[in-house]
Formats: sequence, structure tokens, C-alpha cells
Amino acid sequence: MQNGKVNEAGVVFEVMIQKGVDPNTYTYSTLINGLCLAGRLDDAAKIFHLIEDKGLKHDVVTYDIMINGYVKHDKIDEAYHLFTQMLTRGSPAPALSTYQVVLDGLCKNGLIDQAMDLYPSLSSARLEPSIEVFTILIDGFCRAGKIEAAMNLFESMLETGLVPDVVTYSSLINGLCKGRDVSKSREIILENAGKGLRPNSICTIFSSEHFCRTSKWIKHCNFYGKCVQGNFRLMKQLFRDYYYCVG
Repeated sequence: MQNGKVNEAGVVFEVMIQKGVDPNTYTYSTLINGLCLAGRLDDAAKIFHLIEDKGLKHDVVTYDIMINGYVKHDKIDEAYHLFTQMLTRGSPAPALSTYQVVLDGLCKNGLIDQAMDLYPSLSSARLEPSIEVFTILIDGFCRAGKIEAAMNLFESMLETGLVPDVVTYSSLINGLCKGRDVSKSREIILENAGKGLRPNSICTIFSSEHFCRTSKWIKHCNFYGKCVQGNFRLMKQLFRDYYYCVG
């Protein structure tokens, strides 16, 4: 929602109140979401707190919107405060979507240890970790350079019966490349391709940054060419990387 549209929504909101029409939680949530998208977090927070002042109750959607707004604007402390408020009050209890937003914010802010401390509470809340939760944590470990921990979590995910998706594979492969474990990344790509999946950014992951640096681009070019066969965009990127290397 553009800032001008948010202003218009705010005017309508004020008119509703002036005319004695009480907004419901959905109306408040919609306005909070617009303010968060416009980066007006202080205004969003005021509306968020106004909900209880008006005798209404926050629901999971309202909390998720406000927490996500904080996370998207790197205000992880504020996001975590709201999350712990949900845990303390118990109503509404955090949903799986809430955990995903908080875990993603922690991981992207380099707080992987705090994220892993939070992870077991999913079981306490009788929530089953989703593929999105595992992917977030795997990516967090890779960002922190903890490749072994990422691999261990990947194996744990497989044991639950969950099937990795393209994003999971790409996060893990990217981490392995940054850790210069090219052999393991090849193994995962081969397994990945055998299941009919393709990493969504294979040419970025196996770019000249990794292979020119290790002088292995030509050796592996044929292998990765087969992996992207049939995808014109990725093949074009592969050849562009090749000419970057040899040019």
C-alpha cells in the first residue's frame, strides 16, 4: 500500500470513529498492515495498542502483521517482545506462521543461537515444524558459516519425512559453496536433479565467484550444463559466467 493510500485509509478510519462506527479487528489489522508496508511502524504500533483500548482483542493475524512489520524493518527486539507477549498471555497463542516470521528475523539478524533456542518450543506448542521452518534455520546456519550444523539439521528434516523444496536445496548448496565444499554440493545437486528438482538459482550459486576462485569452472561446466538443460535463462547465465572466467 502506497503512503498516499495509507493516508486516505487513515482519513476513512477517523471518519468511521467520528460517526460512531466502531472498527473491528479486521479493519484495524488492515490499517496496521498498510502502515507497516509504508514503513510507518510507530503509527502502526499506536493503532495496534488502540485495539485493546477499544475493548477488542488482538488475534493471531494482527500479531503476525505487527511482528512481520518489525522484522522487515530490522527491529527484531520489538518483534521478539511482541512474540514473548503472546507466549506470556497465552491468548492468542503463536501460530506456526508467527514462529516462522520470528525465526526468519532472528536468523537474518545473525541470531541463529537464539533461533535454535526457540525452535524446541514448537513441540511444546504442539506445532509440527514445516519445510519453511527447516529452510529458515538451514539458511541461518549457512549464513553464519555453520555448515555442519546446517547439514545435521537437513538430515533431521529428512528423518521427519519432510521433502526438501527448491529453496531448501538452494540455501544448503549456497552454504556449501561458500564453505568451498564443492564435492558435497555436487552430490546434493545430483540427488536433487534425480528427484526432478532444479535449484532456482543454480548459476548464481555456481557462479564465477566460486569456480574462478578455485579454478574448477571448466572441469565442472559439463556437469552443471546438464543440470540446467532445458532452462534457457539458466543456460544463458552459465555461458556468461564462462566467458567471465576465460575472458
